[in-house]
Amino acid sequence: MRLSFFTREVFDALIILMMLIGAVLAARRLRQDFTRPMPKRPEDLT
Repeated sequence: MRLSFFTREVFDALIILMMLIGAVLAARRLRQDFTRPMPKRPEDLT
């Protein structure tokens, strides 16, 4: 079979890798949101 390398350990490693990538991307986005300059007046929100 062509997918014989696809063992339980490989599948678990892929899931953990995807979770880590998602956490890194979420952290980058949160950092961008929290470090952007805030508008000076409420009228600037639009």
